[in-house]
Formats: sequence, structure tokens, C-alpha cells
Amino acid sequence: MECKNQFWHIRKISNDHYSNHGFLYMLCLMFSSVPAALASSVNYDYIEIQKAAMPTKIDKCHSTPFSVRLTDSGIELKSAAGQLVVHNELGDEPVDAIVGDFWGNRQCFIALKTAESDVNESYDIYMVSPSSAPSKVPGIPSIMNPDFIGGIVISNYRDAARWHKEKLCYPQGELPYLCEKRDSLDDSVESVRKCTANGDCIATRLVFSASEMAVNAYVTNVKATIWQVSSGGGFAPLRSYLIKGDKVRLLDFKSTRGATYYQFEYRGKKTTVGWVDEKDVKLTK
Repeated sequence: MECKNQFWHIRKISNDHYSNHGFLYMLCLMFSSVPAALASSVNYDYIEIQKAAMPTKIDKCHSTPFSVRLTDSGIELKSAAGQLVVHNELGDEPVDAIVGDFWGNRQCFIALKTAESDVNESYDIYMVSPSSAPSKVPGIPSIMNPDFIGGIVISNYRDAARWHKEKLCYPQGELPYLCEKRDSLDDSVESVRKCTANGDCIATRLVFSASEMAVNAYVTNVKATIWQVSSGGGFAPLRSYLIKGDKVRLLDFKSTRGATYYQFEYRGKKTTVGWVDEKDVKLTK
């Protein structure tokens, strides 16, 4: 993947616009080591949709040519099978879009920018089919700061101090689904949850970002209260507790009211799963 070729057409419209695309460029550099065999199945371009009397023809998807146009009514997507007018969330400004076969599943898609901030750009994805009018891809939420690697759409976004990454899969002949979700605790630890096309998901687990190794911990307090999630989303103490030196495997984390708790699994005479305050444990590999 050559990032300079993917972004050659991006011009400096304004400082903010340029910096957001700079972020996308950095993401491209991050994934530039992906083998060519994986990247070659994904084919896409960045375009800018401007107000014009005549629609712009898009031939990136050779099997499904279509046109786009920015009008007073919204963004017009038109193919031989029909048309769809999408409400333009960005007013009269030109609209950034990404077009191509994002998943390498021989289908044509266009992602339309719907919002942007200092750190995030949001897009909604629409499918263009030779047999039906353009439509929003079902089951796929807005994607943020997207990248397209090896047949997977990657949505990266920042919420407060934490980064989140969602991998969206769409195999040929199947429905799209969220195949992986990662939430960063800090620069070194993140939670991972993976799912299959039929909706089966493995339990969330904590891993070290650099190595993918499971995160373990040991109790540092004389007694560490075990907590459970309450109905209001906070935590309520149980009567049971861990003792100093107990070794646990960490499965997940949750922050609420200025405190962070780890979900843990402790294996003694019986297996115990609960939550413990981060102040009561020390992380280990």
C-alpha cells in the first residue's frame, strides 16, 4: 500500500480540513506494512462532492457505474436501478466521500462524511447495486476515521482520553457484522472482543497492546472487596473479597464516577468472576 498514492488528490481546503486528512494519512502509514496480497483485494478512492449542474460519474466500481451530485435537497446517489437522496449534514460545503469495494466482496460502496471534529471524522456507508436503488448498508453504524485493510473496514475514534477501534466484516454472500472491538485503557492495555458472522462472541479479555498477551494481576491490599455491577451502571460491594497475593486474570475494565474497576477471574477451589478496584491490584504479564 502506498499512502502517497491514496491521498494524492487531497488538497488543502482549510487548515482543519487538511489536518483531519493528515490523521487519515497517518493511519495509512500505520498499516502500510500489510502484505500486498491482503491490500490488493480492496479498491477505493477519496473524492469530493461539490454543487454542480451535472452529476459526477463514478466508475471506480466497474460493474456498477453510478453518479453523485450535491444539490439543495441533499446528496443525490443515482444508478441504473434507481436513486437515493441523502440529507447533507454539512450544509453547503463540499462533501468528502470514499468510494469503492471496501470489503473486497465484489460490491460497490460509497461512504459520505456526516460530521467532523478536531480528532474524529464520521461517515455513513451506502451500497450501490446494479439490481436496486442505492441504500444504507444495514447493521453498520457510522464509521470514524476509517481505513480499509485486507477486506476489513476499520473504524478508529477517540472518546475523551481513550481510543476505540472497531473492525467491520462483510464477507461475500453474507450480512455485515462487527467482527472485533477494542477499547484502550491506556497506551499499553486494551480490551478485545471478537465475534463471528452468526453473532457468537468470545468473552472480552484484556491484553497488552504491544504483545497481545493476556493481562494478569495480583492483589496488593490486605483485603480487596469484590464488586458487582449495579442496576444503575455503577458498582455495589459484595460480602466476599480477595486477599493479598491472590493472582487473577483480568477480563475487562469499566470506569465510572472517576474510578476504574477490572473484571477478573480467580481460580481457587472454585472459579470466581467479579470486579475489583484498580487500586487493589498490580498488573503483570
